Amino acid sequence: MTSLVLALVLAAGGPDKAALAKADAERCAKSDGTPETAQACHRACDGGQLDSCHALAKLYDLGKGVELDARRALSILRATCARDHAQSCFDAGKRLLQPTASKSEEKHGHAMMEKACRLGIKEACPSGPDGGS
Repeated sequence: MTSLVLALVLAAGGPDKAALAKADAERCAKSDGTPETAQACHRACDGGQLDSCHALAKLYDLGKGVELDARRALSILRATCARDHAQSCFDAGKRLLQPTASKSEEKHGHAMMEKACRLGIKEACPSGPDGGS
């Protein structure tokens, strides 16, 4: 499917960044952990595909298709959360609220969970989707 989309884009007069990002996002969604998939996730993320950014963070966290890098995974999750990707906010918040977290990390973790709650992740809410109010 991805190669078909890419062929259509090229036939239409050249690569359009958004169309290429979408094609890479389709490849990224396969999440097979290969270096090619990781590269597609990078390109799709760079093209603004937030689900691909989230998938890329998972690849870094697991060391699949890329070198294992938990710090980079968290950095990607934070940046994607800043663009209002709810699942990235939730995942970043969970990481920052580990028992070994510093006070600063804990503060940021709570802020990420609050944002995830506001964006619709009920599990992130202290007592319901509206935070108990």
